[in-house]
Amino acid sequence: MHYCGLAFIQADADIETRLAALMAPYEETNPDGKWDWYVLGGRWPGYLTEPTGGEILPARKVPLNVLRHLPHALILPDGRWLERETWNSEREDFDRIEDRLWAETFKHALRDYADHLAVVVDYHS
Repeated sequence: MHYCGLAFIQADADIETRLAALMAPYEETNPDGKWDWYVLGGRWPGYLTEPTGGEILPARKVPLNVLRHLPHALILPDGRWLERETWNSEREDFDRIEDRLWAETFKHALRDYADHLAVVVDYHS
């Protein structure tokens, strides 16, 4: 399945290099694996700046209308990966964060990392 993720990357960093570093711990070959491949933007062109397109935007400029289509994951500058939905192997079902709470998490990330770039990531799992 394809998922939309949003990575927060320091504005002065090389985007591709930093994104690779943030994504590496979550490659499917690792115990906390989340993806088998990813690409910047991918199936989510214009996610941040509909209808004009765009995969990279300063976080402080991300319009709140993207809250209608929240990303599945947030990849934070310190390497944490936050997900809207995770697999619970004991129950053999998904644990899902309520939409309102996930929207709040998203808004907090935009505020906390306002001086970073928000980078759209299409990842496959």
